[in-house]
Amino acid sequence: MLYRFRDLIDKYGNGYQIKKKMASGQIIKRNDGLYADSDNISFTDVIVKKYPKAVITGLTAYYCYNLYDINPPVIHVASQRDTSKISNPTIVQHFVAKSIFKLGIINLKINNSEIKIYDKEKLLIELIRNKDKYSESQFSNIIDNYKVIKDTLDFHKINDYLSYYPNGKQLSIELEKYV
Repeated sequence: MLYRFRDLIDKYGNGYQIKKKMASGQIIKRNDGLYADSDNISFTDVIVKKYPKAVITGLTAYYCYNLYDINPPVIHVASQRDTSKISNPTIVQHFVAKSIFKLGIINLKINNSEIKIYDKEKLLIELIRNKDKYSESQFSNIIDNYKVIKDTLDFHKINDYLSYYPNGKQLSIELEKYV
């Protein structure tokens, strides 16, 4: 499990006790104020703990849902437009308007980690909306995989989400072309 320093203070009482735990190997300092009680901590765990308001999106989310075949070299996260920029070369941050940021956020358990991620319906809308930001092979790979799971998608939810987008009607037309 990952901890922030203040979590360890709550758990162990003071810095001296934390240093004792670190010296005995029970607590391991990871990076930038994060600590772990084991070595089996994934990079995604670190991102989730370090940036709790960020939501997994883009190629990373498609990969998590098995809608994209290649594990991206960076983690794509969404943040509200009014949040601070994340200065980390392993993260691509996408700023999202407040009106649509919270749509479709779910908690998903992957490899003993729980992450905040957009649901498949919101990601389909975002794929169509941002299709020019993907290569032709990326876009067609993801769309082909969406076609396979088309029957499992909640189209009422998609239509509800589209009502929050200023160009929702146009996106709906585009979506019908592809899926």
